Order: sequence, then C-alpha cells, then structure tokens
Amino acid sequence: FNTAICWLKQKGITTGYNQFTFGYGRTVLREEMAAFLHRLAESPPVWGDPATCHTFRDVPPGSDFNTAICWLK
Repeated sequence: FNTAICWLKQKGITTGYNQFTFGYGRTVLREEMAAFLHRLAESPPVWGDPATCHTFRDVPPGSDFNTAICWLK
C-alpha cells in the first residue's frame, strides 16, 4: 500500500501521526474518514459554525473533526 499511502500524503488527504507514522493496522475511525473525504473534496466551506451546528452528541465541541463532520452532514 506504499504507493497509495504516499499519494494520500502528497495530496494532503492524510497527514499521518507523530514521528512520521501512518498507523498501519489501526482501524480508521469515522471522524478520520470524514476528514479524508473533506480534504479529498478540497476542503469546501461549511455553512454555519462547525463548533456548534451539528447534533452528534459523541463529537466534543472542540473536536478537530467538527468542520469535516458538519460538511458531511
């Protein structure tokens, strides 16, 4: 999967983890997938305030994924 992972990184779709790791073998969380899709779509704007406009109780208000999640909604 090296070629595909490098393409994702080059396009800015994924950023990886600390220490230049990718998290091989780790399950992709749904909030991470939301971020991947938002970046793949070239990070379009979100209507409203991402900090407060969604209704997902399991996403904390200060989450780094709020913008992507609101965009998907």
